[in-house]
Amino acid sequence: VIFAVGLAIPELKLARLCKRVMLPSAYDATVGRFDLVVTAPGTVEVPEGETVNIVVRSTDPTVRIVDLCLEDRRVRRHTMTYDDDSQTFRYTLPEARHSVRYWAQCGHVNSKAYDLTVLERPRIEEFAARYTFPAYMGIPPSTTRSSSGSIKAYVGTTVRLDVRASKPLESMSTRWLDDDEKRMALSVDGRTASMSKELVQSGHYTIAMLD
Repeated sequence: VIFAVGLAIPELKLARLCKRVMLPSAYDATVGRFDLVVTAPGTVEVPEGETVNIVVRSTDPTVRIVDLCLEDRRVRRHTMTYDDDSQTFRYTLPEARHSVRYWAQCGHVNSKAYDLTVLERPRIEEFAARYTFPAYMGIPPSTTRSSSGSIKAYVGTTVRLDVRASKPLESMSTRWLDDDEKRMALSVDGRTASMSKELVQSGHYTIAMLD
């Protein structure tokens, strides 16, 4: 007597199942009766402070509760919102500040894990302002350093502004109240920039940085 035994594995591809079991990866989804699939954004790089929308789909239409797991130094879980129209689960990170690994979870079923890398925006670490006063005033040049960038001087004073950034830049420029835009000269390492301007009125100025 010969007995034939069949093994049915619904909703799973055999090759994928074997890989998960025999060669598991920290990024692989777990094996279960259904799959959680991250449809957006996957592995991605985003600028610091950017809004990130994460979308997950379940192959089991009866699933209604899915958690989003975010891992940096610890794992944090957030309940995702189910969208009836698209039949997907969604979660919005309003301001991405730190790089994380993330995946979706429902019970013992995990989706594949992905890396969300946050690219640090450049910051100004220090301002140095060297003042050269009008000759008639008889005041010797002076230099001040600050983290705010405030400039205080008499009309007609020429200020040399040296700025140090937190990371190498491609360019840096200033725009002044009189709508005068000046491109700043960058150092070889791209982290410091300088420019000079004669001060003619009170107001404000802005600095634009491109990394």
